[in-house]
Amino acid sequence: MVEPSLPDHWAWEAAGQAAQNAIATTPATIALMFARPSLMPASLKLATTRHNAARCADAQVIPQGQLKIDGVPVTCGKRPTVLNPNFDSWGGAFPGFMILNNKKIIGLSTQTKLYIYSHECGHQFEGADETKADLFAIRRGVKRGWLDAQGMEDICAFISQLKGDAVHPPGPQRCETMRKYYRELVGASGLQTASPPTSVAKPHALAPAE
Repeated sequence: MVEPSLPDHWAWEAAGQAAQNAIATTPATIALMFARPSLMPASLKLATTRHNAARCADAQVIPQGQLKIDGVPVTCGKRPTVLNPNFDSWGGAFPGFMILNNKKIIGLSTQTKLYIYSHECGHQFEGADETKADLFAIRRGVKRGWLDAQGMEDICAFISQLKGDAVHPPGPQRCETMRKYYRELVGASGLQTASPPTSVAKPHALAPAE
């Protein structure tokens, strides 16, 4: 997740490999589980309930290939995305699908929204490590052309507000790690980087870090 939360936020750890293997992650199955949480494996139900993932009647499952963020198509392999305005963070990753809080991301820049989605997608490929998920998102942004220098600063303004916890490094540290990696990537590709702005607007609607 982007926002610091309980150490068991990562569903692979909370649910365990057995629960992961027990879930058929088709959009129809996921939608049914969210509509009727009693159908979830017990261990995954525990993990998702702690983050309000399974308690929202407004949750909507978007099949792979159909999600757009500010008009930009996004995908994470064949994994669907659950839009849940009551989820307690901006995004989350669970076995075979991701969650995006479509209400909480309102007001963030497009590149920050794409970073959040790509960070959660990174967990699907990199596992629970938050730094690896951050770098996955930056690498994807540079490769797919949606991340520029201003976007990197927007992401830093967003993430630097967070204090960190047992599994999340402090936000300013995450910013510097991503910024350094961004500069390495654009330098290797021959792209120009702009100087960081002298002042960066604070991100909108940040929830207090726990």
